Amino acid sequence: MNVLGDHCRKGCLHHAYLISGDFEVSCKNTMEVASVLLGVKDGKVEVHPDFSHIKIDSFGIGDSKQLRERASKKSLSGGNKVFVIETNSFTLESSNALLKLLEEPTQGTYFFVVVPTPDIVIPTLRSRFISVNNIFEGPFFAEEAKNGERASCFEFIRQLPLERSKTVDKIIKSKDKQKAMDFLNELELIVSTSTFGSPTPKLEALGQIQKGRDYLATRGSSIKMILEHLVLALPIIK
Repeated sequence: MNVLGDHCRKGCLHHAYLISGDFEVSCKNTMEVASVLLGVKDGKVEVHPDFSHIKIDSFGIGDSKQLRERASKKSLSGGNKVFVIETNSFTLESSNALLKLLEEPTQGTYFFVVVPTPDIVIPTLRSRFISVNNIFEGPFFAEEAKNGERASCFEFIRQLPLERSKTVDKIIKSKDKQKAMDFLNELELIVSTSTFGSPTPKLEALGQIQKGRDYLATRGSSIKMILEHLVLALPIIK
């Protein structure tokens, strides 16, 4: 399953994605989503007035201020605004400056940050994104995933630990990292769109899911250990 294509096709795009892995693949997928968001059908999304593509080696505090200024302006076309940022690193100052922007985005504004590895982004900033590692990505705009897969994620986040263990048992027994990654991506989307009493538990939950994804992407990682940790670590949403 391709996360970006799947979310875009279902009309449930999050406002911010952190996309890691191969830069060429990441940018290609991001441009396709940007074209859909901006209604561009001729493949020339780069010239759209509400599209910004920032390509820089190290994203600094000045770049962060410019991004906030651009994001605060009204859409020139009366529709969505899309910002694509390609970078190899963020300074600590720029990361802290971006926190509020990504926490309280303007409606219809979308951010896609393309990086070689999610580790270059500090955890507090990373928790504001839905993370996508294109190593695990399938064809773009792939066929819809089985309804049962998404349903199991909805069940998981509402269940007690014992019931959660039963929900993820099939994934653990399959030893299929792709299935585990799909589960984490769906789980992240559900958590990010759920309502909590305060932002703290949501950020903690998203951080735990991100850690699970990072571990899953490493060689020799244990699907069983990762999912069993999330069984206990994630808050229960009713």
